[in-house]
Amino acid sequence: MTSDRQAPPTTPEQALGIVRSRFAEPRLPDGSPAELRVVEFDMGYLVHAVFAPVTDAAGRPQPAPPGGGKIVVSKETGEAVTMPNYPTQAAIDLYRRQRGCPERRVLSTARGGHHPRRTGAVPMPGTRKKNLWAAALALAALATALLTW
Repeated sequence: MTSDRQAPPTTPEQALGIVRSRFAEPRLPDGSPAELRVVEFDMGYLVHAVFAPVTDAAGRPQPAPPGGGKIVVSKETGEAVTMPNYPTQAAIDLYRRQRGCPERRVLSTARGGHHPRRTGAVPMPGTRKKNLWAAALALAALATALLTW
């Protein structure tokens, strides 16, 4: 994982600014910039690119090509961390597990929800072992996907 520290963001726009300042902008196949979406949750902001669904010549949906990723910007520290290209909730849950925090659901920014910041967190015993196990599972899933592709 990649990480860089900056001042903690207080809005989704600030989190997006941190990501744009630290990472290359994703591009669509035609070369135009891909849309970036921000999902706020209790511990941070998940930023990911939006790409059109892949279809075959007959218009049937196809699996997305391997690769890509998501970025979480911590509300507490401003740290930007790359995450696997999992579905949104799965990426957030993985981030929480890696930080030793119990799973909670995504905050809806559309409803104007606010969740207090997590402060004074101390990693739970065994977190490093769990992180290594999660990384091993992610690699196994990637290998399986590549073999079936």
